Amino acid sequence: MKKIIFGGLLGLTVITACTKDKQTSIVGKWTLTKTKSKITVNGALLQDTTVTSSSASSYLQFNVDGTGSTTLATYVGSEPGTGAIIGATDFSYQLSGNALHVNYKNNGGGTIDETALINGNQLQINFKVNDTVQTTVFSAEVTEYFTK
Repeated sequence: MKKIIFGGLLGLTVITACTKDKQTSIVGKWTLTKTKSKITVNGALLQDTTVTSSSASSYLQFNVDGTGSTTLATYVGSEPGTGAIIGATDFSYQLSGNALHVNYKNNGGGTIDETALINGNQLQINFKVNDTVQTTVFSAEVTEYFTK
């Protein structure tokens, strides 16, 4: 009986440690290296672009306590300076498996559910944004690549 209880506790410890490792693997500063975006308006492709970032000023910072900050320049155009630029923004986050749930504190708030793929010092974040203004439907699929 003692062996069964000990084995169960050991198994629970291993499961907990693996879950915690996944959560802590995202902790740290991640520098943006590339952004791919596909924009559609009313279902028609407006643009499909890839922008490579050489600036260390675009980054995500994930903290151990589930908070973070970002300084990102996200371009909705083929050239830097076109489209939306997101400045410094604080957020809270939860990582469950590959599901990254981010709640932004600034810029009007808002929650974005993202998929995060972590491979050592490489981070890939995928998300979709859909918005309707009157009768126009805007959609964006974005993939951001980071290094630690």
